[in-house]
Amino acid sequence: MLRKDSTGSITGIIMPNQAEHTIEYRTYFNGYRLIYSGLHTQIWEYDSKSNLQRIYFPFQRIITYKYDENNRLIYSFTDGCKISYKYLNFQKQIHIEYPRGQIYEQIYEYNNNNSLLNNFIDYYYDKYSYIILFIKYNTINSFELRLIFSKEYHRNFLENYSTIYQLNYTLNYNENFGYLQSSTFIRLTYPTIYECYIKDNLNFITISRRIDEYKRLKEINFNYKNQKRLNMEFIYNNKQLLLEQIKISLNELEKYTYIYEYDYLKRLINIKKNQNSIDYYQYDLNNNLNLTKSYQSIQYNQWNQIIQIITNDNLTLNYKYDLNGFLHIISNNKLYLFNSYGLLIKYKYNQLIIDYIYDNEQRLIMKLYPLTGYYLRFIYGNQQQRKLITHIYNSQLKFMTIIHYDNQNNLIGFEQNDKKFFILTDSIGSPLFIYDNNGLLIQEKFYGLYGQILTEKNFQDKIFFPFGYAGLLIDEDLNCAFEKFHGKLYDLNLGRYLVPNFPLTWINKQTYLPNINNPLNDMNLYKINDEIYNINEIFFQRLHQNDILSQLQNLNYDFTNLYDSMLSSPYFNNQNTILEDNSLIYSSFFSYFNEHYTINYPNKFTYSIAHIQNENDFWINRTLSINSNNQIEFISFTLYDDLFSILFNQSYLIPYRQQNHIYVLQNLNSYQQLKSYLNQPLFHQFKINIRQQTNINNLIDMDLIISNTTIFHIKFGSTYDDEYQYLIDNNLSQMIKNVWQYERTYLMENFRLYYLYTWSQNEIDELISNGYLTNYTIVYRYDPLIYPEIIDDPTNFIFKMKT
Repeated sequence: MLRKDSTGSITGIIMPNQAEHTIEYRTYFNGYRLIYSGLHTQIWEYDSKSNLQRIYFPFQRIITYKYDENNRLIYSFTDGCKISYKYLNFQKQIHIEYPRGQIYEQIYEYNNNNSLLNNFIDYYYDKYSYIILFIKYNTINSFELRLIFSKEYHRNFLENYSTIYQLNYTLNYNENFGYLQSSTFIRLTYPTIYECYIKDNLNFITISRRIDEYKRLKEINFNYKNQKRLNMEFIYNNKQLLLEQIKISLNELEKYTYIYEYDYLKRLINIKKNQNSIDYYQYDLNNNLNLTKSYQSIQYNQWNQIIQIITNDNLTLNYKYDLNGFLHIISNNKLYLFNSYGLLIKYKYNQLIIDYIYDNEQRLIMKLYPLTGYYLRFIYGNQQQRKLITHIYNSQLKFMTIIHYDNQNNLIGFEQNDKKFFILTDSIGSPLFIYDNNGLLIQEKFYGLYGQILTEKNFQDKIFFPFGYAGLLIDEDLNCAFEKFHGKLYDLNLGRYLVPNFPLTWINKQTYLPNINNPLNDMNLYKINDEIYNINEIFFQRLHQNDILSQLQNLNYDFTNLYDSMLSSPYFNNQNTILEDNSLIYSSFFSYFNEHYTINYPNKFTYSIAHIQNENDFWINRTLSINSNNQIEFISFTLYDDLFSILFNQSYLIPYRQQNHIYVLQNLNSYQQLKSYLNQPLFHQFKINIRQQTNINNLIDMDLIISNTTIFHIKFGSTYDDEYQYLIDNNLSQMIKNVWQYERTYLMENFRLYYLYTWSQNEIDELISNGYLTNYTIVYRYDPLIYPEIIDDPTNFIFKMKT
């Protein structure tokens, strides 16, 4: 059941299990908020230019963003981690400071016209040594890579340092001649729009792929020295637009067929191999799995969180979540810790401990095993497809894996230890067969509904290749996949994210309540999107919705979004000048549409909290604005606002944000001018309450409450600097209390495993026993006078040893 406002926007959803989700849109000083309530309460806060400024979580988490006058992000802060951005003439620098002292930095160096990358420098420092990645770009699709390990970091290392990792990766696509060529690996040709041939450089191996008129994968063949060794045929149900069968002929001797069966809602309910069921699925009213071949029972709470699983071996697994809805513990032996972006940063299972490191784009860059020192380093070398992993360095095996993709970003092969391997994938990019360059079958896999491996055969020694279902990066320690676009993990057996996953449209630039296309899917915050395994149907439907009218409707007549999307598309490099504001394409096309279809940004919001569609709102035709000195200016179109003119036009706003209040500071002398107004009925239409009290310093605190929605807290007789310092000191005092309490609770609940700070066993004993450490104090990590945006962030602290 849906609830809608007067504009028809969805404001509330009641799910079949009676879970109620509400969405509220509110405006305030120079911006607006999107407020979600349900699983928990979460707030997205935007400025008047629709730049995301803050995300509030219910417990111990805030994400803060700050922008310059050109709307460029200059820093973000969350979980005690500060990310700084610097924009120089031919350089962009991104610097990340972690709470435990690690440093991660990216440096982009451009050519003279500031459009194409010359060099990319990426290093991670963990108090002991540097892991330096240097990529030198020869062309937009060609680069040289060096991986350097050093106790120190110097710029001249990058050009002169001798390293065994000096690699070239070239990828060129020529649409006129119809071929895609990678000079170090293979050559791809496209005789027709329905055919593709993949050949190695010696022409011993040929892989042919054929698609049908609806661009669906129809057939794959693998030939070695003109001998057919594999044939796969994909058969679709054209009435339901779903994949129905995969027929496989291996060496023309072994033949078998995988069969997919669906219910009337087009949900997969059975997978068979030669009529023998290898997996089956049942669903509840919220489209959640509640029975599979591996699990006899899967139980959920009203918010679609898994709370208990019973396996077919009668093993019971209990799930526990934190107050933010993040998975925390499974059966008291698997521990998961996430950052505020919902990315896994630590995993513990018995004696296994794994740390995960991400960059500013929320891409996984390192997976570390701190007890052994081994790690995996993930490298993203493609300028045009920034989410694609091009290289992986394995420190345990001491080799680099080079991954190759076709022009559709599907896996086609990889190089490892001077050997070449070829990958044959299904229609969504899942590797089914891997062959070496001698035409020998190395590995065969087949997957279940969400990526669970149903069949795996290794015909040689098992190779290191951490990609699987839908071409996603797979973590075998967790049996989870990293979602490609936002990096969150989902369970391969259950198709469940480990943290709530709000629709991506909610955090895009917007000035209205977000559209909800399918409430059953959009508000099931843990279930992965059906498009992952139902991609053929989705794509087929989109072919019939590609007319210009539907495109305009989808874009909401905001052609700046179209411009941004084209800049980020694989066909345009985001540094290219072809779509700059002064370019021919922009002036002739986008300027025309921007002239007729302007961006619907909100006006300069100046009121505290007001519903947009409320004609009786007090703040209609009344305007509050803030000048550069944080002084408030009041503008009104009515004749009855003497009180507010006196009050606001001599007031200052302290740069401290709380969710439903604005703090105004004013001199005590102004209070005398307001006395005559305080006990008079001001308006008949709006209810105004005034509460005041005088403290021991003769300072007067006043709460001005308008229509029970807008609250101004006003203090008379103090100074701006005094009140600001009071807030700093008061926040620090409260933070000290909360931090010690949180640290003690965390160590007790997580088997004495430290998180942000490395405590000794004696310190852990003292902290658990006393609730604090006598040799440490807590101070602000970043000065709130310099960074007022994070004065109230509960993670802006460090433990400092007393002298």
